[in-house]
Amino acid sequence: MNKTLKSVVVLTVIAVVCAGLLTVANYFWKAEEPQGVTAEMLAIFREMIDDDSAEFYELEISGLGLHENINNIYKASAGQNKDIIIIRATGIAGSYGIVQMLTAINTNNDTIISTEVYLNETDREEGLKDLDAFKGLDNQTLQNTQFDVISQSTITGNAMSDAVKLAMAQYVSDKQEILDAPAKSYDLLTVNIFLEKDIEDLEAGESVKVLIEIISSNTRKANPKKASVDITITRNGDKMSTPRPEISYKDNKAIYTLTLSRIRANSYEINVKATIKKITAEGSLRFDVKDKLELEVIKRMFEGTTEVTLVEEDTETGAVLYKNNLGNDIYAYTGYGYEYGDSNIFISFDEEGKIEKIDGKVTNSISFDLAEYLQNFVRLDASELALYEKKEDLDFGAVSGATVTSEAINETVSIICQYYQSRLGE
Repeated sequence: MNKTLKSVVVLTVIAVVCAGLLTVANYFWKAEEPQGVTAEMLAIFREMIDDDSAEFYELEISGLGLHENINNIYKASAGQNKDIIIIRATGIAGSYGIVQMLTAINTNNDTIISTEVYLNETDREEGLKDLDAFKGLDNQTLQNTQFDVISQSTITGNAMSDAVKLAMAQYVSDKQEILDAPAKSYDLLTVNIFLEKDIEDLEAGESVKVLIEIISSNTRKANPKKASVDITITRNGDKMSTPRPEISYKDNKAIYTLTLSRIRANSYEINVKATIKKITAEGSLRFDVKDKLELEVIKRMFEGTTEVTLVEEDTETGAVLYKNNLGNDIYAYTGYGYEYGDSNIFISFDEEGKIEKIDGKVTNSISFDLAEYLQNFVRLDASELALYEKKEDLDFGAVSGATVTSEAINETVSIICQYYQSRLGE
């Protein structure tokens, strides 16, 4: 073999080896697909809200327990109005495929700014007659509106409408959690921590499951199955023993599930550190556990209350009778539903059948001083309040701007007094 041929062979071998090395390197270190808010998406967002100065970032929503058809949520970080989020949601057009809609929401007044078709995989290019029909609608109006669809595109149009309605309903249901969500990280390794139950629904004395997700954006570089995970739990700043977690694996994540038994009315913090070789990721979750409603309120009514027992529940009125460890009888009605939420009222009566103490909790009452309003009932006779009907007037009027809430409280008090009066006749 002459020198020229040898040189050709050597160069060919080198070329093959280099190509192989590049293929392997690309397999392990290939660039990830563009993620977050791309330039193309930002242009769409700016047009939707008519603001060329707007900037957006994607929120981390994986731990919020949102509907599976909520794909992404983006939040404004700069521009004329920072109080804007845009939700990308999927609508199912039966066997024809899916559509995805972008819904821009003004978080100041909870109305839709605009909508845009992000993706249409059906065989109909159009579905709804007028996307502007969504503008300015609040959730209640939106859900009760049937939107016009283009002829022969009914299923596609309905899927578009469904996606917008889902986005808005999810926003209203989980507004604060969404607005508090951190920016989504596209690091190689991330840690998400969330509770199986909504934090606001936690009550002392129950058990709660904690779910910890160790997520890898490239399992070739960082396999979550090989992660070393350190979990620390504190209660009111004091370190607790960590329950043994159950571990499962799904796609690109490892899921650690542990149960906190009989949680107390304290502040909890969970810190997690995951390590794979030199790659680390950390996450934390803080939450407060409150006493059950009856214990929380009766503690305020009677100092020294440490325990509350349910004595009786009236099947006719729905009112209940509690007794605390001090021997006090407390009559109550919890969960009286009205237009803006629930009215929960607790009353103790004196020997003359007059209201001695009254307390409670009313949801969705803006700028309403419940304690001040309830003082109007002190020393009023239960027998008279039991006769209260919605259209009758009391000696004191409803609170301005909270007429419906005042009326709900009045009705709740009346129900409790009816129950109290019925027990007197036993």
